[in-house]
Amino acid sequence: MGIKLPYSLSSVSSIKRHQIDIKYRIVGGDRDKLFKAEELTVGDFCFLLIRTRTGNVVVLNRERKDRYVLQIRATWTWRNSPGKSSSSSISNNNNKTGEALKALGGLSGLGILGASGTTIVHQETETTVIVSVLDTNDLNPLFVPNEYIETVTEDTPLHKSILKVVAEDADLGINGEIYYSFAEETEQFAVHPVTGVITLTRPLRYVERAIHDLVVVAKDRGALDRGVGTMSRSSTARVTIRVQQVNLYAPEIYVNNLPDIVENSNADVYAIIRVVDRDEGIHGEIASLDIVGGDPDGHFRVRSGRKPGEYTIEILHVMDREGARQGYNLSLKAIDKGTPQRFSHKIVPVHLSDTNDNAPVFSNELYQVDISEISPINTPVIKLKVTDADEGKNSLVSLEIVGGNEGGEFNINGDTGMLYTAVPLDAEKKTLYTLTVSAVDQGNTGTRKQSSAKVKINILDANDNDPIFENSDMIIEIDENKPIGSNVIKLTARDKDSGENAYISYSIDNIEKIPFEIDPFTGLIKTKQVLDYETMKREYILSVRASDWGLPYRRQTEMQLRVKLRDINDNRPQFEKINCIVRLSRFIPIGSEILTVSAIDLDAGNIINYRIESSNQESCFSLDSVSGVLSSICDFTEIIDNEINVNITATDGTHFADINFVRIQLINVKTNYGSQDKIIDSEIITKTPTAATATATKTKVGLFNCHDTGVAKRLTDAIELAEKNNEPLLNINNGDNTYSGGVNNNNNNNNTPLKSRRYGGNVHTPEFIDFPTEIKVNESVKLGTTLIRIIAKDRDLDYNGKLIFGITSGDRDSVFSINQQTGDLNIIGYLDRERENEYFLNITVYDLGKPQKSSSKILPIIILDVNDNPPKFEKPLASFKISENALNGTIVFRANATDKDLGENSKINYSLITETNDFRVDSITGVLSVYGKLDRERQEIYELKIRASDNGGGGGGGNNIDNLQTSSLYSDALVRITVDDINDNPPKFPLSSYSVKVREDIPVSTVVAIIEATDPDEGPGGEIEYLLSDTMDTSEGYFKVDLLSGTVRTIKNLDFEQRQVHTITIIAKDRGEPSLSSETMLIIEVVDVNENIHPPVFDDYIVSTSVAENQPIGTIVTTVSAKDLDPPGQDSRISYSIRGGDGIGYFTIDDQG
Repeated sequence: MGIKLPYSLSSVSSIKRHQIDIKYRIVGGDRDKLFKAEELTVGDFCFLLIRTRTGNVVVLNRERKDRYVLQIRATWTWRNSPGKSSSSSISNNNNKTGEALKALGGLSGLGILGASGTTIVHQETETTVIVSVLDTNDLNPLFVPNEYIETVTEDTPLHKSILKVVAEDADLGINGEIYYSFAEETEQFAVHPVTGVITLTRPLRYVERAIHDLVVVAKDRGALDRGVGTMSRSSTARVTIRVQQVNLYAPEIYVNNLPDIVENSNADVYAIIRVVDRDEGIHGEIASLDIVGGDPDGHFRVRSGRKPGEYTIEILHVMDREGARQGYNLSLKAIDKGTPQRFSHKIVPVHLSDTNDNAPVFSNELYQVDISEISPINTPVIKLKVTDADEGKNSLVSLEIVGGNEGGEFNINGDTGMLYTAVPLDAEKKTLYTLTVSAVDQGNTGTRKQSSAKVKINILDANDNDPIFENSDMIIEIDENKPIGSNVIKLTARDKDSGENAYISYSIDNIEKIPFEIDPFTGLIKTKQVLDYETMKREYILSVRASDWGLPYRRQTEMQLRVKLRDINDNRPQFEKINCIVRLSRFIPIGSEILTVSAIDLDAGNIINYRIESSNQESCFSLDSVSGVLSSICDFTEIIDNEINVNITATDGTHFADINFVRIQLINVKTNYGSQDKIIDSEIITKTPTAATATATKTKVGLFNCHDTGVAKRLTDAIELAEKNNEPLLNINNGDNTYSGGVNNNNNNNNTPLKSRRYGGNVHTPEFIDFPTEIKVNESVKLGTTLIRIIAKDRDLDYNGKLIFGITSGDRDSVFSINQQTGDLNIIGYLDRERENEYFLNITVYDLGKPQKSSSKILPIIILDVNDNPPKFEKPLASFKISENALNGTIVFRANATDKDLGENSKINYSLITETNDFRVDSITGVLSVYGKLDRERQEIYELKIRASDNGGGGGGGNNIDNLQTSSLYSDALVRITVDDINDNPPKFPLSSYSVKVREDIPVSTVVAIIEATDPDEGPGGEIEYLLSDTMDTSEGYFKVDLLSGTVRTIKNLDFEQRQVHTITIIAKDRGEPSLSSETMLIIEVVDVNENIHPPVFDDYIVSTSVAENQPIGTIVTTVSAKDLDPPGQDSRISYSIRGGDGIGYFTIDDQG
């Protein structure tokens, strides 16, 4: 870029006559003085050259600043010496100079005439040059941190990520991209060249090497110049990987028991323990042996013996069999000293002999339970569990309530311990009962023992109370024109319930829109629009509802709030007609009525007074303050002016109307304006505004013209709207639901329709639907089984129609319960037909209305006998081994089961429950044999469940619950079969070929693929080794495969230009006898990396030459040359072309310059 001169300087005569001097300088954007502007004139063009300064302590740094905006100023000095050129030519040349400077964005100039007649012209212009600093690879990658330490266990699986190294490079593009590699080759680990994740490629062995010290190199991808050496930069980080030894074996505990302990004896040692650990070194040493369970009272302890690994269990206290009726199962835990520590458990049973010396014991000293206050009578509350360590009748217990039940609210089944409600509960009266329940055993009289427990029963609140307003229906007054959001009144309601059942929300339940709203939480009523007494309702009746937050329904109460509006003086008087122009004869008599002004006030009952505010002839007029009649009181013939202005206002005592301007035009005409016909005076209308309607009217004294403001129409509309808004509404009575038009139906002005009061009384009694005549159920039915869902309905709404269920009587063994909400009849205790063969349950359904209504029906429950003795196996658990080449029909095991029942119930059929095609069992003999071809690699272990089922049948038909499930009883035996292996499977690759792509510039030893095969065989037959095939082209030695892991790495640099695709064959073979193998193909595609580092550079970036005119086309004018420092090849080949300038079309250049 630069400035084109307005004429050529190649002429000698021009040089003598003219002196042109162009200077460039940087005037902004170069605070650090990094750049310098220079000039170079070639022919008729002065180039702008921007260079970096030499010797500057500040250098360009893209990472600090990557862009400079330079302001360049060009100064043009023109010296025109006296000669043949005229002043007009100088002027002409100056004009051309200005045009040239305009190319740079504008000019400013100053001309000076010298003493010798020399003309000096100075002109300047400025332009902006944006200099972008290009990145060079001048920064090394930086590790953060530069040292890594990681501990891994020696059993870490192959290819698992161990740690990630991270380096950063602030350079841009490929200069900032980083490759990771190890400084020294290792088969143990691999580092991902891009992510820096280090993975394990060979198994770790602590005994072979406990610490691995690695050096990771981070090298950026700065371009590689094979001619001048590498331009990439690198740094290193130290990685220390510590291998932690693995503790392989857990300790094994062996027990030598002594005879049973008799309670109250003085035995010291109960057992001798020996602990063995097969690990070596510290991992095989025993850290501790402790009793970790089964001894809650601390009767035993473990003491170390004389030899390592030898311990004894000692008895610390005199033993009591009733303290541990079933004896003790001591849980021993042995821990070794390995890392990580391993442990094992062993259960040591301790048996005690019995004596009878214990009272009944409750499972808890204090029971706490919650029950809803709406629970029906005879609702189960809690089942108290009592045990007696004694045996026989001394262990039989009877329970009774002995305290805290003064009101008889509860009773208890003395045999089952089930506590029931006896009367309706009320949380508002009492929320907590503390009962004392006594348990007495049935020992002989005089020897009976007794204990007691406390039962705290928390009565849960139910939503059984309606909210109640503190005030009944109210009447309040409020001024109109209150701002939106003005407080009207705050209503408060209370609810006797607690919790969310007592939380109250407020709402206004009117059907039609009203200008009020209520805060749902505080009950504060506010206005939600500005109230207007003149146009809106003057009285509102609000139906305010208070709703609690109870579930499943809210209880609600309504009250009526009557709100009356108070009228205030909030409207200014407004003239009906304004801006009147009166054409009045000067000769009218004194006292004549000129016109009448009229104003309207939208407020009710306001009296308007009129007065003259000002006039240029005040003494000539009078205005009646009440009627608004304007009259003359002077002789207009004596008035010099032809026009009089009278300004009139109106007031209601508080507000004033806008000034009504009356203009009276006096005319010297004696005219009788007696006719009342309206005429249009075009002369007057054209001089008046057109915003309102204008009319001209004749009167007895003159002609006047006024504008109608429309206020009368607005008043009429407002009156009609007010009458419409305040029309009375009819009352509608529809049985229980009442719609009311207002509190006082005689007041026809202010009635607001209310919503339905839809909360009526409890009218209907609950009714059962499809109640069963009886239910038959097997005695083996499971706990929690739902026998039937009792269904009932109630035609009332909300709580009046909400139903709950209860068993009022008939459940003497406490084995049934009914879900209060759903009516599901459930089994909560074990049935026994031999104990009780039928029950007659009194099922009652209640509603939650007030007063509460209920219905009851008797439901017979018939208990059916079942086949309740299942077959039992002689060996319920057995283990066997068999070779995978075992022949069909080979016998593995003979199952044998017996059944205590008789007849058909004792006949047994055997079946194989586990789904398998490899074994079968004979249904009669129970023989288990091989049926299919075994394959250990397909399945090594079989856990076969053999079922012995009897032919017993139970139940008696009818509505028989659980009859199918108990018709036949069975028991199962588990047979564990282990299939021994033979080497019959070669290693197998998941794919027949693999394909990967890698960049040609990845570091040596980079993992390009992990090719793994699997071999399902055991032992040496399942151990795999990997190697490269000798039959393929591997002589160039670009890759290698790890013998143990199948990891493929590069072993020298790749080069896309030399070879784009590498194909290698990988063999996997096992170590079995004989060895089996398979192979797969790995295709590695090398991805080209741009190595074109250097751009071409011209020897001279400005070449000046000349050519004589009239030379033929094709004449060689000059030759330009450039150089490219890239290595020989495509990247260093140069071609030339003309891209711009004013020589386009006149010159061409070939590819060689």
